[in-house]
Amino acid sequence: MKKILTVIVAAATLLGTVSCLKTEGPVGTDGLYKNVTVGVKLPGMTKAIGDGLTANNLKYEVFYKGEDGSLTLIKDDQKDLSARQTTIEFTLMRDTDYVVLFWAEPKENSPYNSTDLQSIKMNYSNNAGNLETRDAFCGRLEFTVDDQDNKNSSDYNRDMIVTLKRPFAQVNIVSEDYGSLSFEGEIANITLKSTAVTLSKLATEYNVNTGEATNPSDGNDTFTFNATGIGVDMNGDNNVDSFDSEEGHALLSMNYVLLPTGATSIKVHAEFTVDVAYATGGTVQNHPVTVYDGTVGAAPNCRTIISGDIFTEGGKIEIELDNKFEDDPLANKDTIE
Repeated sequence: MKKILTVIVAAATLLGTVSCLKTEGPVGTDGLYKNVTVGVKLPGMTKAIGDGLTANNLKYEVFYKGEDGSLTLIKDDQKDLSARQTTIEFTLMRDTDYVVLFWAEPKENSPYNSTDLQSIKMNYSNNAGNLETRDAFCGRLEFTVDDQDNKNSSDYNRDMIVTLKRPFAQVNIVSEDYGSLSFEGEIANITLKSTAVTLSKLATEYNVNTGEATNPSDGNDTFTFNATGIGVDMNGDNNVDSFDSEEGHALLSMNYVLLPTGATSIKVHAEFTVDVAYATGGTVQNHPVTVYDGTVGAAPNCRTIISGDIFTEGGKIEIELDNKFEDDPLANKDTIE
């Protein structure tokens, strides 16, 4: 008899990069400069898991773009993003091309080395699973500062608003048979003790400018994320969270991972240790269970969900892929005019 597993890849929020610039008049006596305002926000999210609230520190880099496409860093700074949105103001040269890179991450205990947004290093040395502090968002904005001061002109730059998005895939394992249940009158209760989820084909470096994610130079692209206790408890109430508010759907494992550019799948090996209480009164402690070992579809900024009767017997294995993947986070690279 086989276990029931369902794999769902659900697209998350879209990246929106819209309209343009704002000026309050030329700066300086020669009128060569213009005030530029950029609004930055995270996509709308309401769930306790993946609500984006841990990504409360916005880092940004401003580049002059040469005619040959080269980028020259002219400013780098950071702002508080606790309210999930902020406004950044620049004074830039008229009739000139610029690129701005954005990266939002936790202020404390960030697992990323993000001193250079074209070479962000992923640190998987802390192999604790179910960490919401691995959540982060990115964005890229390219525009030309025009030479118009007349707000009625069709060439006048208006406000820019950038909605950041995740560069990661989120891998979840959901049980529909965890906790109190009755299966053929034998099992009375299952209690999760520990989790070890090994994910392979991961990248460890990300370039916000190009949107490329690369493998480590030593070729080690396999990492194991460990967790103890009841499963995912993002609310801090010592209870395993339900997945998407579905009754009976216990979220056992959740991890943010970076896929190499071009990858469409990820290898998953999930092992759980459980205490099993039988209806007859017998109890088996620390029973190891391999609940999944195989390859599933995955994509940046999308959720991969392995769900079903994880611990008990079921029917055939069913795999469903939702192909409504979002566009690449950095797909909109057109000049804003």
